[in-house]
Amino acid sequence: MKIYVPPTNTSGKGPPTSRGLLLGPGGSTLKSIEAESRCKVKLRGKGSGMDNRAGDLGDDLHVLCEFEGPEAVRDLAFTYVDKMVRAIMAGGHLSPMLPPGSALAGLGGFG
Repeated sequence: MKIYVPPTNTSGKGPPTSRGLLLGPGGSTLKSIEAESRCKVKLRGKGSGMDNRAGDLGDDLHVLCEFEGPEAVRDLAFTYVDKMVRAIMAGGHLSPMLPPGSALAGLGGFG
């Protein structure tokens, strides 16, 4: 799944680029999203720093989300990642959103 984001951060909070806001210090923001969602999460497209990857040439900046597991859990994981990315882009802070024992905890994915 691809979640397209603007190349610049217009929230007025955090780094001036969406890339910096989504990556966080040392990539910690994307790593946190990966750990909680059990998805592989990567920045791709123009401005991602990975502009020359196959399939991403000419594509706008986006978060690429991949999940291996049951379809129902995958859909839940993708919805979670989408909400987290949108919250971060709106200037929100990343905080755990999953309650202990949630449907994503320990099911499928790459985690």
